[in-house]
Amino acid sequence: MLYAQVSQANAAQNRNILLAEARGQYVASTNRNTEEFLRARPDMSLQAANAFDLNLDAPLTGTVSWSEAEIQQLLDQFNLARTTGLSVLAVEMMPRYDQYILFGKVPDTSVRPLSQQLGQYRILRTSPLVAAPEIC
Repeated sequence: MLYAQVSQANAAQNRNILLAEARGQYVASTNRNTEEFLRARPDMSLQAANAFDLNLDAPLTGTVSWSEAEIQQLLDQFNLARTTGLSVLAVEMMPRYDQYILFGKVPDTSVRPLSQQLGQYRILRTSPLVAAPEIC
């Protein structure tokens, strides 16, 4: 989630305005393509399954980014100065049942649990709200 840091109209406090939210993409902890691993058949031999250069015990990492142009457009929508400070917050949701099916139907990625379906999905954990450096 991307926030703009703004001062309240009476300058009594600072506020954060949600500019955008985006779904993070997992970063594969492998030298091979993760899709190759997911396409593998469940009936493959143990030797073939162990040939994948994949550490299933490594913690999952996700990334998301906004381009400079996208951020400027978001700030313009709220009539905020281009020098407005930004903050980011990461929210990890509890896995849904459809995310555990490896060789079945692809999970629905249109779900927006923090905006459109707020209150319908459980939050696993959140990061602290962190100010983004001017150059990042």
